[in-house]
Order: sequence, then structure tokens, then C-alpha cells
Amino acid sequence: MEHTKEIQIEYRLAKIDINKFDIHPEGLKDGEAAFQTEVQFAYNNTQHSVRCRLRVNLVQHENPLMESEVDCHFELKPDSVNKMKQDENIVIPAPILIQFASLCYGTMRGIIHTKTMDTPINRFILPPIYFHEIIKQDFMAKV
Repeated sequence: MEHTKEIQIEYRLAKIDINKFDIHPEGLKDGEAAFQTEVQFAYNNTQHSVRCRLRVNLVQHENPLMESEVDCHFELKPDSVNKMKQDENIVIPAPILIQFASLCYGTMRGIIHTKTMDTPINRFILPPIYFHEIIKQDFMAKV
């Protein structure tokens, strides 16, 4: 899908859900560990909102040290929804998705910091992610 033209979208971060947050510091061994990150989007037509789901796991030698999932819900202004409508679909431009993913990742960073305080998991640095290198396509959903 080609990128739509750049448009201004008005939104607010309406809700944050922590769906999962488990840490297993007892499994920590000497050596490196790696973060695995996944992002997904969904559109809610009745609430005119975009859900950005972010999963971040910390794994060492295939053993999970941390498993987390957060949903950030971005409520769109009706005028913004109308700007993105194309026939029976809404097409959310990749630059907007990148912004939503970045905001959700920053939210996750704070959650991880807060929930791992006073544990050995807290010493791991969540690396930056450049979502413009990952999210290349617009998101389309039925309206």
C-alpha cells in the first residue's frame, strides 16, 4: 500500500492498558540478554480510536526474564477520521503510526522502569527503536 499524503491528525492518548507484566529475575544468569519488541495496530470504528499494542520481552539464553504487553488507545477527532476515510476504509498514514508506536514505546519504557525497580532486571537498558525503519506502510481498516 502506498503512503497517503501527509495530513495533520488530531488525537489524544485516551487510555493505557497494561495487559501483561511478568518478571523472572531468578532466571538471570551472567552474560547478555536481548529485548524482543513487537508492535500491532487496530482500529475501533465506534470509538474512533487506534490501539497500538506493544510487546517487549527480555530473554536470556531462550529463558524469559521479562514479558510485557501494553495497549495505548489514541482517540481521534472526528475531523481527523474524515480526513483518513477512503471509500469504506480508513487509511492511517505510516507517519501517524510511527508517532503512536513511539509514544507507546516511551510509555512502556516508564512502565518497565517502575515495575522493575529494586530488581536486577532494572539494570538492562531498553534500546531505542526507530519505528520509521520498521513501519513502512499505511494501516487500512473497514469503517
